[in-house]
Amino acid sequence: MALRTKLTGTKKITVLGLMLAAGIVLNLAENTIPVFTVLPGGKLGLANVVTMAAMVWFGPWTALLLGIVRSALTGMLSGMVTMVFYGGAGTLLSVAAMYVFSRIFQNKISMVGLSMLGAFFFNIGQIAVAAAVVHNLQLFRYLPVLTLVSTACGLFTGLIAGKIAKRQMTEE
Repeated sequence: MALRTKLTGTKKITVLGLMLAAGIVLNLAENTIPVFTVLPGGKLGLANVVTMAAMVWFGPWTALLLGIVRSALTGMLSGMVTMVFYGGAGTLLSVAAMYVFSRIFQNKISMVGLSMLGAFFFNIGQIAVAAAVVHNLQLFRYLPVLTLVSTACGLFTGLIAGKIAKRQMTEE
């Protein structure tokens, strides 16, 4: 995950703005997929492709900021303001885990592996916030179910993010 873009100034801000918009649209569109409304907390995670691309192109701090701003704006636009806390905590743990594992394992972990790890830690962040809100640690019993879903979804989003990163490498 050593690839970084050479964009600076106005071009960088423009790309980040487009990435933020894409993440918001993907997140809002994803909320309309009825399959994932059956499983509370289960989502495909398409907006995470944007976060992973930001991590590869601009680094973990930019990815974290982009993910948290996306969560906040999506929560406000959808009317689910509490999602700011769930998405923010999930994003924080997800980006931190992806960064730590990418540093520990250097070039030995793929985008798919990082995506699956990120999805798992995102779920931990969400459940931690939910457990704090309802004062019940038993919510962590739901983690195995979410882990099964996030493994498949993380695989899918990791494949997409890997293709995007590879394409960017060939264009520079």
